[in-house]
Amino acid sequence: MFGKSIRIYLSDGSLSGLRYVEISLQTTASIPGKIKLMRQKLIEDKTLIEQSDKLVLMKDIILSSSSYAGALVAGTTRIGPQNWKNLKGITLKNLEESLIKN
Repeated sequence: MFGKSIRIYLSDGSLSGLRYVEISLQTTASIPGKIKLMRQKLIEDKTLIEQSDKLVLMKDIILSSSSYAGALVAGTTRIGPQNWKNLKGITLKNLEESLIKN
């Protein structure tokens, strides 16, 4: 997301490891309602704070899907398995498919 490196962990279908991730300050109308509400709650409880032109997560959170994680970071709808990539440029979708084959 945004061309930056983010270290996340996938376990039992959940994503974690988003602490100190920079998050888009703006959102679009297409952002899922659940994510919009989550952003508001995270801002209210100071887990998500504004720094200059972005928001920053101040602690790890666990999200149930890579798409929700992508939408939270980008501020718009994302197809997580196709957007998240490892350092070698391999998408989460391809990684998951290769694990199923083995």
